[in-house]
Amino acid sequence: MLFRSKYILPFLALLITSSAAIAGNKKEGHKLSFHIDGIKDTLIFLANYYGPKQYYKDTAEVDKDGNFVFEGDENLPGGIYSVVMPDKKSYFEFIVNDQEVFMSTAKDDLVNSMKVKNSEENKIFYEYLQFVNTKQKESKKIKDQLEENKENDKLKEQLKNIDEEVKNYKLKIMEDNPEFLVTKIFKASQDPEVPEAPILENGRKDSTFAYRYYKQHYLDGVDFSDDRLLRTPVFHNKLDYYIQKLVVQIPDSINKEADYLASKAEGDRKSTRLNSSHLVISYAVFCLKKK
Repeated sequence: MLFRSKYILPFLALLITSSAAIAGNKKEGHKLSFHIDGIKDTLIFLANYYGPKQYYKDTAEVDKDGNFVFEGDENLPGGIYSVVMPDKKSYFEFIVNDQEVFMSTAKDDLVNSMKVKNSEENKIFYEYLQFVNTKQKESKKIKDQLEENKENDKLKEQLKNIDEEVKNYKLKIMEDNPEFLVTKIFKASQDPEVPEAPILENGRKDSTFAYRYYKQHYLDGVDFSDDRLLRTPVFHNKLDYYIQKLVVQIPDSINKEADYLASKAEGDRKSTRLNSSHLVISYAVFCLKKK
C-alpha cells in the first residue's frame, strides 16, 4: 500500500541498516521499540521509502502507556523508515544502526522531545535536528528584524554566522562518522560549487563552463556502492534532476548517459553493483519515456 503524507520534519533522510550475521549463531530479526507521550490504545504504522514514495511496512498496537514495538524474524534492509502516527498525516523518520532500537518522544513535539537509546547514529542525527531547529528560530527573529531594517549589516552578519554554525556542525558529523548513512545522505544532497569561469582566447568568459562543470560534478557526492541510498528519496531526487534537467534529450546523449550511470553504479560488492546498475539504467529509461 502506498503511503502519501505531509512532512513533519524538514528533512530526514535516515535508515535501518541490515545487520549481517557475523558468527554462526547470531540471531536474525529486528525489534524496533518506541514510546510516544500523548497516544494510547490505537494502531500505529511503520513505513519505508523506495524511491520517492513511502510504503506501509508493518502495523503495531500502542498500549495504554504509549509503548509499541515493530518486530520480525528477518533483518530489515537499510534505508529511511518512518513511524506514521494514527492520523496518517504526521510521522517521524529514523535511523537504526542495529536491528534493535528504542526511541521515545512526545506527540506534540516529535523532534525536540526525541530521546534515543541503542542507536548512536539516531542520537547524533536528532541532536543535529534539534540544533537546526534552535538555529532556525534564531534566524527567523533576525530576518523579522531585517524586514524593518534591510540595510543593517550587523543583522546580516549574524545570519551569516548562523549559517556557518549549521554548516560546521554538519561537517563535523560527516568527518567523525564517514560510514553513517546520514553522512551519505548529507554528501549526496550537496550541489557542486561552480568556480569562476575561465577566460577564452577571445577574452570572454566561457559561457558554457558553469553548466558543464555543474553536470560533470553533480553526482560526485552519491555513493553508488551503498545500496541503502536506494531506499531513500535522495537517490531518486538526485537522479531525477540529473536526467530531466541536465541531460540533453537526444538519442546519442541518452545512450552516453546510460553508460555513464552504469559506470557510476559499479561498487565493490557484486550484488550492489548489479542492483544499482539495474536501478539507474531502468530508472533513466523510465524517466525519459515520460518526456
